[in-house]
Amino acid sequence: MCDGLRIRLSVHQTAEMRILLLNIADGFSARLAIALRQLDHAVDVVENADEAQSAVLASTHDLVVMDLDGASDESVDLVRWIRVTKPSLKILVCKNRDSLDLVSLALSKGADEFVLKPLDLAELKIRIVSLEKQDQVSGNDGAVVDYGPLRVDLGTRQVWLNGDALE
Repeated sequence: MCDGLRIRLSVHQTAEMRILLLNIADGFSARLAIALRQLDHAVDVVENADEAQSAVLASTHDLVVMDLDGASDESVDLVRWIRVTKPSLKILVCKNRDSLDLVSLALSKGADEFVLKPLDLAELKIRIVSLEKQDQVSGNDGAVVDYGPLRVDLGTRQVWLNGDALE
């Protein structure tokens, strides 16, 4: 039916993601950074929103993990800033079970996922893998469709006809 149709998917083969960890409160980030490194991820830790913004602009992280304990509603505005500045950057928030208001606010501002503390390492791994798979399913990880002289990159939404880019 579609004889000339080929779909090529490139899948992230490395287990390592580059993670930006934002710690607003206590020394929890040190423990979380160790846990993330045990899962074979590279982790950069920042202590405030200004450092986080600089890191987001200056580098290519795959995921931002925000600890919302000790955060204010204004701190959660960073989630919206990240979503606008780098729409494809995944955001995972974590919070103690005592109050879910900030988690709900962060999700409404664009966070992709959440996990409640105390953290279970297996659950954290599942949430991170789930976020990584969302990229693969949505085409953000290199899906390309070729049909005769037409080529479509689903991740970048670019289209070529006979090798010439279309606008």
